[in-house]
Amino acid sequence: MNNFHHGFTTDLHNGLTVSVQFHDGAYANRDDDGNLVSVEIACWKTGSMENAPHPSDIQWLTRDVWADDCKYDDVVGHISVDRVMDFMDRAVQLPTDYVNLLAVQRETANIKQETERLKQESEEIRREMAEENAMMAEEYGVDADCFDAEPSPKS
Repeated sequence: MNNFHHGFTTDLHNGLTVSVQFHDGAYANRDDDGNLVSVEIACWKTGSMENAPHPSDIQWLTRDVWADDCKYDDVVGHISVDRVMDFMDRAVQLPTDYVNLLAVQRETANIKQETERLKQESEEIRREMAEENAMMAEEYGVDADCFDAEPSPKS
């Protein structure tokens, strides 16, 4: 089996970067003779991978570009080699303005998702603090509301 080639990534004229991977860790397969049978393909807004402080900040557009084949992940796996050019052709034909719109929509969705996660985390912290306040109030024989006050600024 030839493991020399691992895949390729290319920046398109419209602001998409497309990645086709077929290394051992990818969602790709080879036949018994080592011939490539299927690959993994993904795309993102060009530049967002390099500038992302965290993987969740990458502007993945795979689900937007190839919605029929990719509904739940940022990559499409086990795509037959014969279909790679169909995927590439679909990506190349998208107008730049549309790619930019997709990137903004994806970023907005990511921000909404992160905001919701932070709200849930904040609510969980409030519940934990209320439980601690109730336990302290019981322990010290005081009203639990006395623990909710903001601390006085130091003079």
